[in-house]
Parts: sequence; C-alpha cells; structure tokens
Amino acid sequence: EAIDAALAEAVDRFTEKTNQYRDQLIGIVSHDLRNPLSGILMSATVLSRAEGLDDKNARIASRIQNSAKRMVRIVGDLLDLTRTRLGSEIHIVRGPTDVGSICQMVIAELEGSHPNTVFRYTSKGDLRGDWDSDRLAQVLSNLVGNALQHGEADKPIGIDAHGHGKEVVVAIHNAGPPIPASALSDLFEPMVRQQQDPGRMSNGLGLGLYIAKELVTAHGGTIDVTSTNAGGTTFTVRIPQHVPVHGIAA
Repeated sequence: EAIDAALAEAVDRFTEKTNQYRDQLIGIVSHDLRNPLSGILMSATVLSRAEGLDDKNARIASRIQNSAKRMVRIVGDLLDLTRTRLGSEIHIVRGPTDVGSICQMVIAELEGSHPNTVFRYTSKGDLRGDWDSDRLAQVLSNLVGNALQHGEADKPIGIDAHGHGKEVVVAIHNAGPPIPASALSDLFEPMVRQQQDPGRMSNGLGLGLYIAKELVTAHGGTIDVTSTNAGGTTFTVRIPQHVPVHGIAA
C-alpha cells in the first residue's frame, strides 16, 4: 500500500509539472508571436490603403488583414489562458465605458467579414459604467463570434443591451441547433469545443467562452446560457456598473 501511495504521489507530481511546463511553453510562444503578427497586420493595412490597388489585390490584402487580426486574437486568448492556469489574475484597467458604443464597434468589425449576416442590435437604459473597454470588447467579440459560428447562417444575430440602474445586461442570441445538455456543464472550460451541429466542423481552440467568462468574472459579473430547440441559444452577461472588484492584479 505504501508503494502504491508513493507511486500515485509521484505520478501526480509529474502530471502537475508537465502541465506547468506546457502552460509556460504556450505563454512563451504566444508572447513571441505578437511582434511578427503585428508586422504582418501593419503591412497588410498599409497595402490595403495603397493608391492604384486593383480589386483582386485589394481583396488579397483584406484577407491577410482579417487573418492577421484573428491570429492576434488567438494569441491574446492563449496568453490569458496561460495567466489563469499559472495562478495570475487577468489584468483589467477600469475607466468610464459605454457598453452601447462597444456593441456597435464589435458589430461594425464583424459586418466587414460577414457581409451576408444580419445583426440586430437593441439598447435601453443607461449603458455606462466603470469597466475595461478593451476587455469588454473582447468578451462581446468572443460571444458574437461564437453565435456566428454556431447559429444558422440565414438567421440574424441578436445583441440586446439593457441598463438596469446598478448593472448592465447584454444578451447575445442566435438561432440554430441547441447546445447538448451534456455539454452545458463544461461549456466554459478551456479547450472544450462546442459542437452543436454534427455536420459542421468547429474551428478555433475552444478558448473564446472560457476567456469571456474569466473577463466577466474579473469585472464582478456573471455569464450564463440558455439553449433550446424553440428559442435558440442566448448567452447573457451581467456586470455591475460601479462596483470595485478586489483582488484583481494591478
């Protein structure tokens, strides 16, 4: 029994060390990728604005630019994953922020890459608060991107933002097959891919929902999901407008 206990303890230590080294490697590689990706993105942006560019080359430059932006977001998600897995808090910088403006900005960005999708945005009440605008944009971009990936292509994506005095509630809705009940329990776990439609392959690393939840939690808020055949899928984010969050890394 003593030998079995010692062996089990050694296996646990080895697994923990392996996971730690893996997370450190992901962090190092992701960090080092940022500079070359920034160079690609900057070059594509300059190229897309060049005078005398014909339609074919303009489309090529636009594809490079959009792909580079997506890679930058993936690298950012990997860095955030590494921070949380190694015990660090996700860094947020609070300031006066308008969720309505962020919603419209995210929609405008996604309309460029999804010209055939209809985005229906509604808002009500006071949408201002003390938040990290860049991080909230990341949350909304991840959630709307998830809706685009798993929703029906010919149905609109709904984004509803309501201010309720002490909190702001943002709901992102898409039609389409519901999330299987068996997948709901670990939906916000890292590296878990949401596969609603067996005929549609999921792309990405399965980090979008995990990062969204971590960022919402860092703001003192909550995120939940409802998904049915009749009603589609809705992710609901609730964030307090002026409640300081303690324990966030400076």
